[in-house]
Amino acid sequence: MIKMQSYTTNDTQHIDIVDQYRKWNTRLFTIYWGVFGIYLAYMLLMDLYLRISPIPYGTSDFLLNLVLPVSCVLVLLSAGHILFVKAAIRWQPFTQACYVLSVFIVQCSIIVGFYYPYYLLYVLYIGPIILSVIYMDKKIINFTCIACIIAYIITLIGFILPLGNPDKIGWSPNRLFTAFTLLICGYIIARIIFVRISEAVDIAVTLSFEKERLRRELDRDPFTRLFNHIAFYGHLDNHILRAQSEQLVFSLVIMDIDDFKRINDNFGHDIGDVVLLKLVETITGEIGEKDLAFRFGGEEFVVLCADNLNSAYQLAERIRKRFGAHVFMQLDSNNVTVSIGVCEYDNSFGGRREFFSAADKALYRAKKEGKNKTIATEGIYEISV
Repeated sequence: MIKMQSYTTNDTQHIDIVDQYRKWNTRLFTIYWGVFGIYLAYMLLMDLYLRISPIPYGTSDFLLNLVLPVSCVLVLLSAGHILFVKAAIRWQPFTQACYVLSVFIVQCSIIVGFYYPYYLLYVLYIGPIILSVIYMDKKIINFTCIACIIAYIITLIGFILPLGNPDKIGWSPNRLFTAFTLLICGYIIARIIFVRISEAVDIAVTLSFEKERLRRELDRDPFTRLFNHIAFYGHLDNHILRAQSEQLVFSLVIMDIDDFKRINDNFGHDIGDVVLLKLVETITGEIGEKDLAFRFGGEEFVVLCADNLNSAYQLAERIRKRFGAHVFMQLDSNNVTVSIGVCEYDNSFGGRREFFSAADKALYRAKKEGKNKTIATEGIYEISV
C-alpha cells in the first residue's frame, strides 16, 4: 500500500505518486464517460421501444424517463470532470481518489434513482467498491464502501420509495437486505483482492531485492568484499564502450604482491590474509569516488582509474609507497612490497584483451626489473621508477 508519510519524506516520490493517481483518475473519467454512453444508448433504445409499443407513452414520460436522468448524469460528469482538471493538481492523492470515486457513486445513484429496478441495486454499487482496489489503499476501499452504503440508503429512501410503488418496482424488505448483503460481499471481495495483490507485490519486491542482492554477491569477492574478476570484465567492457562513444578517459592499474607465495609458505595462510587485507585497505583508502577496485585473483588486484595515465600512475605510486611502508609485526617486523603496471586506454587497442595485456606486460616488466616498482605504458612508451 502507498503510505502517506512518503509524501513528506521525498518530494520526488510525492510527485511520482501524484502523477500516477492523476493518470489513473483520468482513465477512470474515460470509463465513466463510456458508462454514460452505454446508459444513453440503452435509454434511447428503451424510448424507441416504448414509442412503438402499445404501452401509453407521452411527452411527460419522455421528459421524466429520458431527458431528466440523462441530463443529470451529463451535468454531473461534465462538472465533475472540469473540477478535477482545474483543481485536482492541488489535492492530495487520497483526496483525488475519493473525489473521483464519489462522482461514480453519484452517477450510479442517479441511474438507479430514476430507473429504479431493484436488480440494479444488487450490482450497481458494487462497481465503485471493486474499482477502488486499483488505488491499492485500504483507506480508499473503506471510504468507497461506506459512501456506497450511504448513497444506497439515500437513493432508496429519497428517490425510489417516494417516486414509485414498492410492489410495482419489485421492492421488498428481503430484497433490501439482499442488496445490502451484496454491498458487504463486494467490500469483502475488494479487500481480498487488495490483500492478494499486496502479497503478490510484496513477494515480487522481495524477489527483486533478493535477485539484486545475489547479483551483488556474485560480483563480490567474499573475503575482501571488493568486486571480483567477473565484475571486472563487465565494468571494463562498459568503460571501453563509453570511451568509444563518449570519449571517456580511464586507465587500468594492475598490481601483484611480491613474493606472496613465500609469505604463505613460511608464515601460513592466515598471515597471508592479513597482508591481503592491508593491501585492500590501502587501495580503498587511495582511490577516488569514481575509481573501481577489484580482486582479480589470489594476490593480484586491479583498479579502473577514471583518469588519464599520469593520474593513474600517481595513484599507483601512492598505493605502492604506502603499502610498502607498513611494518607487519606478524612477519617479524618486515615489510611487503607490491609491483604495479599501469596503462591508459585509447582507441588504438583492438579490445579489452589487448588493453589488459598491455597493462599486464607492464606489471610483468616491473616484476622482472626487481619488483617494488611501478611501470606505466602508453602504447610503446613506458615510464618507470
